[in-house]
Amino acid sequence: MMLDPDRLVLTIALLRIVGCCTDALAQVLILRARADLARARQGAHPEATPAPVLRAQTERHERA
Repeated sequence: MMLDPDRLVLTIALLRIVGCCTDALAQVLILRARADLARARQGAHPEATPAPVLRAQTERHERA
């Protein structure tokens, strides 16, 4: 799920209006959007697994 900045603002605003959005949820959405944007700038697909996570999964699989 990659949110563009306009949709992110709209999503947080709508969730706050409905009363479902806490500050913590807003921070999570913003951090996720920033991470997606950083991966997109590096040329990675926004839904791709981050390299450190992928490396850790591979190491666990090799140990098993």
